[in-house]
Amino acid sequence: MDLLIELARKGLGFSYVTREFVSKELEEGALYEIQLDVPIPPSHVGTMIMRNMPLSGPASRFIELVH
Repeated sequence: MDLLIELARKGLGFSYVTREFVSKELEEGALYEIQLDVPIPPSHVGTMIMRNMPLSGPASRFIELVH
């Protein structure tokens, strides 16, 4: 994510990132937000785990939360 933000700051394109990650840059005027007139489709989160490798307790809980 940091690379996307840095490339946009340098004028090398645009990035689609969560507003909270760039709130400081938006306030400083280093970046600006473009309002779109079309809705952006919802994002999806996926997970991959190794079948033969047990998950830690926190990792198991995270999987439960996102699924």
